[in-house]
Amino acid sequence: MGSRWWAARPGCRPGACAVRRSADEAELIAFCKERMAAYKYPRQVEFLDEIPRTVTGKLLRRELRARQ
Repeated sequence: MGSRWWAARPGCRPGACAVRRSADEAELIAFCKERMAAYKYPRQVEFLDEIPRTVTGKLLRRELRARQ
């Protein structure tokens, strides 16, 4: 599945940002639904060409949140 980042904030629906490999949105949601609690699986998926990272390789969560 590649790199993935999950975000859930109070008042927001759970979502996911993923680097596209070979799955589509419905397949990713179905995959997560099987393995996660009903309130945790992502309701929407955004595919990115590249996950934003810092120089040291950490995720830039603030940039991902700004997209939503």
